[in-house]
Amino acid sequence: MTDVQEFHPLITIVMPVYNGTNYLQESVNSALAQTYDNIEIVVVNDGSTDDGATDALAQSLARQYPDKIRYFSKENGGVSSALNLALEKARGRWFSWLSHDDLYYPDKIKAQVDYIGELLRKNPNIDLDRVVLRCGAELIDADGKVIYSKKRSGVKEWEPIIETILNNIYYYRLSGCAFLTPLDAVKKIGGFNEELRAVSDAEYWYRLLFAGYDFYYVDRRLVQSRMHKSQVGKTRVALCKREIEELHLWFIERIWENEEWRKSAIFLRLYIYLCKRELNDAAKRALTYWRRLDRSLSDRVKIRVYGLGYSCFGKARGMVRDIFYALKVK
Repeated sequence: MTDVQEFHPLITIVMPVYNGTNYLQESVNSALAQTYDNIEIVVVNDGSTDDGATDALAQSLARQYPDKIRYFSKENGGVSSALNLALEKARGRWFSWLSHDDLYYPDKIKAQVDYIGELLRKNPNIDLDRVVLRCGAELIDADGKVIYSKKRSGVKEWEPIIETILNNIYYYRLSGCAFLTPLDAVKKIGGFNEELRAVSDAEYWYRLLFAGYDFYYVDRRLVQSRMHKSQVGKTRVALCKREIEELHLWFIERIWENEEWRKSAIFLRLYIYLCKRELNDAAKRALTYWRRLDRSLSDRVKIRVYGLGYSCFGKARGMVRDIFYALKVK
């Protein structure tokens, strides 16, 4: 049992960086500016190829703030490998990922720690190592200008695991840097998948959900996620699309394996939401499983009407998204 009065856990902010001199200083500053004081920052250079510029900047920051920043360098292996090394070096009870090009609002960590403390006050016997926190995020462009933000997200404070999974397919609400995750989870379910280059964050959050971790939501915008043309999703589009499709195929199988979730209504929603996302192979897999279940007449009507409607909506949404990125992402 954790003493409520002494609840002031060390939080590790893990920062993978690759050729990051353009934004690293600003990102580190946002971590150092946290109003919650019991933090450490672990920066891992993932084999940058910028003639030592990232290494020099990171070492300089570590020398300036030796009580807060620890710096490590490794051969290039992708963001997952950098995260895993950072987690090996982490000393905190929870970790929070901060990409070298993203930013935290000053009270990001404090708001989440305060929320966990409130959970603890309400239920002193709660297993804090099963508590995962997330918060709202907004999009900024390469220059730091806000390009998309919602004051309130509509995300529930807590919901059943399957609802979090389904709602994320519909809205894509699992934003990597918005999380505060117990470090103990790394021991229990493993680290980030180093075979993935574009969706390792989403795959990790889904693994936590399938393992039964409790996701809670702090409905405040506490993270700024930067959109720019150097990101993997923009530079390696085919890889990103393939990994997203394979990720959804993987978790459809996981849902099917769970007898509690093996229901017509759930696979109906899976199908139509995947249609919206234009994930055609995953949508077909969900439809195949839906056909094996007991289906009401209304469900049979819905899957035809909504499936067609969401397919059209998905195409229109994709066109709007492409225009948005063309105009806003530099």
